[in-house]
Amino acid sequence: MNRLVVATMLALATGVAGNAGNLSFLANTPSAHFNDEDRRLLREAAMSLLLHEDVGASREWRNPQSSASGKIKITKAFDSTDGFKCKVLRVDNSAGGWQGRASYAVCEIHPGEWKLHPDAKPNSPAKKPESPDKTVN
Repeated sequence: MNRLVVATMLALATGVAGNAGNLSFLANTPSAHFNDEDRRLLREAAMSLLLHEDVGASREWRNPQSSASGKIKITKAFDSTDGFKCKVLRVDNSAGGWQGRASYAVCEIHPGEWKLHPDAKPNSPAKKPESPDKTVN
Protein backbone atom coordinates (compact mmCIF):
# COMPACT_ATOMS: atom_id res chain seq x y z
CA MET A 1 0.00 0.00 0.00
CA ASN A 2 1.51 3.32 -1.05
CA ARG A 3 1.55 5.73 1.85
CA LEU A 4 2.83 8.76 -0.03
CA VAL A 5 -0.62 10.29 -0.36
CA VAL A 6 -1.34 9.66 3.26
CA ALA A 7 1.76 11.47 4.43
CA THR A 8 0.86 14.44 2.27
CA MET A 9 -2.80 14.39 3.24
CA LEU A 10 -2.00 14.04 6.91
CA ALA A 11 0.32 17.01 6.76
CA LEU A 12 -2.77 19.09 6.11
CA ALA A 13 -5.51 16.98 7.66
CA THR A 14 -3.85 16.27 10.97
CA GLY A 15 -1.71 19.34 11.44
CA VAL A 16 0.19 19.97 14.62
CA ALA A 17 -0.93 21.31 17.95
CA GLY A 18 0.47 24.06 20.07
CA ASN A 19 3.17 26.48 19.00
CA ALA A 20 3.47 25.67 15.32
CA GLY A 21 3.99 29.17 14.00
CA ASN A 22 1.42 29.98 11.35
CA LEU A 23 -0.15 26.51 11.78
CA SER A 24 -1.24 27.17 15.36
CA PHE A 25 -4.85 27.51 14.16
CA LEU A 26 -4.81 23.71 13.78
CA ALA A 27 -4.55 23.29 17.56
CA ASN A 28 -8.35 23.51 17.80
CA THR A 29 -9.03 20.71 15.34
CA PRO A 30 -9.77 17.02 15.95
CA SER A 31 -6.57 15.94 14.27
CA ALA A 32 -4.46 17.90 16.74
CA HIS A 33 -5.63 15.32 19.30
CA PHE A 34 -4.84 12.24 17.19
CA ASN A 35 -2.37 9.67 18.40
CA ASP A 36 -0.31 7.37 16.15
CA GLU A 37 -3.03 4.72 16.06
CA ASP A 38 -5.66 7.31 15.05
CA ARG A 39 -3.44 8.45 12.17
CA ARG A 40 -2.85 4.82 11.11
CA LEU A 41 -6.59 4.12 11.03
CA LEU A 42 -7.22 7.30 9.01
CA ARG A 43 -4.47 6.34 6.52
CA GLU A 44 -5.86 2.84 6.05
CA ALA A 45 -9.38 4.13 5.45
CA ALA A 46 -8.16 6.70 2.91
CA MET A 47 -5.97 4.24 1.01
CA SER A 48 -8.71 1.61 0.90
CA LEU A 49 -11.05 4.11 -0.75
CA LEU A 50 -8.48 5.46 -3.17
CA LEU A 51 -7.38 2.05 -4.35
CA HIS A 52 -10.68 0.19 -4.50
CA GLU A 53 -13.75 2.43 -4.51
CA ASP A 54 -15.81 4.85 -6.60
CA VAL A 55 -17.87 8.00 -5.99
CA GLY A 56 -20.26 7.62 -3.08
CA ALA A 57 -18.21 4.99 -1.26
CA SER A 58 -17.12 5.74 2.29
CA ARG A 59 -15.07 4.26 5.11
CA GLU A 60 -15.44 4.86 8.80
CA TRP A 61 -12.67 4.43 11.33
CA ARG A 62 -12.74 4.42 15.11
CA ASN A 63 -10.15 4.01 17.82
CA PRO A 64 -11.86 2.77 21.01
CA GLN A 65 -8.77 3.56 23.11
CA SER A 66 -8.69 7.26 22.19
CA SER A 67 -12.37 7.78 21.27
CA ALA A 68 -11.20 9.41 18.02
CA SER A 69 -13.18 8.56 14.92
CA GLY A 70 -13.87 9.65 11.40
CA LYS A 71 -15.48 9.03 8.07
CA ILE A 72 -13.98 9.50 4.63
CA LYS A 73 -16.18 9.65 1.54
CA ILE A 74 -15.39 9.94 -2.17
CA THR A 75 -17.55 12.84 -3.33
CA LYS A 76 -16.22 13.26 -6.86
CA ALA A 77 -13.96 11.60 -9.42
CA PHE A 78 -12.50 13.22 -12.50
CA ASP A 79 -9.65 13.25 -14.99
CA SER A 80 -7.56 16.36 -14.39
CA THR A 81 -6.38 18.86 -16.97
CA ASP A 82 -2.84 17.58 -16.34
CA GLY A 83 -3.88 14.00 -17.17
CA PHE A 84 -4.28 12.42 -13.73
CA LYS A 85 -7.13 10.29 -12.38
CA CYS A 86 -8.40 12.19 -9.33
CA LYS A 87 -10.85 11.73 -6.48
CA VAL A 88 -12.17 14.26 -3.99
CA LEU A 89 -12.24 12.96 -0.43
CA ARG A 90 -14.46 14.52 2.22
CA VAL A 91 -12.88 13.84 5.60
CA ASP A 92 -14.95 14.13 8.79
CA ASN A 93 -13.03 13.64 12.05
CA SER A 94 -13.80 13.77 15.75
CA ALA A 95 -11.31 13.76 18.64
CA GLY A 96 -10.70 15.53 21.91
CA GLY A 97 -14.15 17.12 21.87
CA TRP A 98 -13.56 18.69 18.46
CA GLN A 99 -15.25 17.90 15.15
CA GLY A 100 -14.03 18.92 11.71
CA ARG A 101 -14.69 18.49 8.01
CA ALA A 102 -12.46 19.14 5.02
CA SER A 103 -12.27 18.06 1.38
CA TYR A 104 -9.12 17.17 -0.52
CA ALA A 105 -8.43 16.50 -4.21
CA VAL A 106 -6.12 13.50 -4.46
CA CYS A 107 -4.70 12.28 -7.78
CA GLU A 108 -3.03 9.09 -8.93
CA ILE A 109 0.34 10.40 -10.13
CA HIS A 110 1.66 6.91 -10.97
CA PRO A 111 -0.20 3.58 -10.71
CA GLY A 112 -1.04 3.11 -7.02
CA GLU A 113 0.71 6.36 -6.03
CA TRP A 114 -1.83 8.95 -4.87
CA LYS A 115 -0.88 12.49 -3.89
CA LEU A 116 -2.72 15.50 -2.59
CA HIS A 117 -3.32 17.81 -5.58
CA PRO A 118 -5.14 20.93 -4.36
CA ASP A 119 -4.87 22.62 -7.77
CA ALA A 120 -6.38 19.71 -9.74
CA LYS A 121 -9.02 20.88 -12.20
CA PRO A 122 -11.43 18.63 -14.09
CA ASN A 123 -10.64 18.25 -17.76
CA SER A 124 -13.62 19.68 -19.60
CA PRO A 125 -15.18 17.31 -22.13
CA ALA A 126 -14.41 18.00 -25.77
CA LYS A 127 -16.93 20.34 -27.25
CA LYS A 128 -19.00 19.04 -30.13
CA PRO A 129 -18.93 21.21 -33.24
CA GLU A 130 -22.10 23.19 -33.59
CA SER A 131 -24.30 21.98 -36.41
CA PRO A 132 -25.60 24.57 -38.85
CA ASP A 133 -29.16 25.65 -38.29
CA LYS A 134 -31.38 23.64 -40.63
CA THR A 135 -34.43 25.71 -41.29
CA VAL A 136 -36.92 24.76 -43.97
CA ASN A 137 -37.99 27.49 -46.37
